Amino acid sequence: MDLEEQLKTQYGNQRPFKVDEHYFDNISEQIFARIAEEEKAEAQQPKVTIKPIRRMRPLLVAASVVGLIACATITLNLINGKDNTAQGNKIAKQQKAKKELLQKEKQQEIEDAAEYMMIDEDEMYAYLAEN
Repeated sequence: MDLEEQLKTQYGNQRPFKVDEHYFDNISEQIFARIAEEEKAEAQQPKVTIKPIRRMRPLLVAASVVGLIACATITLNLINGKDNTAQGNKIAKQQKAKKELLQKEKQQEIEDAAEYMMIDEDEMYAYLAEN
């Protein structure tokens, strides 16, 4: 309330906008009259009918773009797929060779350890089974 009182003391009760005294007496009749005029104006204008093909145009454009992208993707996959299978086979062979090499290295390490400790494989397996 202090703010309201402060504003009243500073600016007073003056209203910056004024309306004619009988402005709101017949406002509803004026509004209904304008609505009736607008309805008449709309009724006089010829109705524009939109052809169904025009209404479907954005949908057709979107469908054609999606179809084009799908065809391009399939084509690129088929073209690159031939190269990928050759590369995939080569990579698979390299991985298999690396795996075999690692297995041979592990076996060699075990044999070297057994020779160093002067134990045979049976003693090593027995030791591992105990622990």
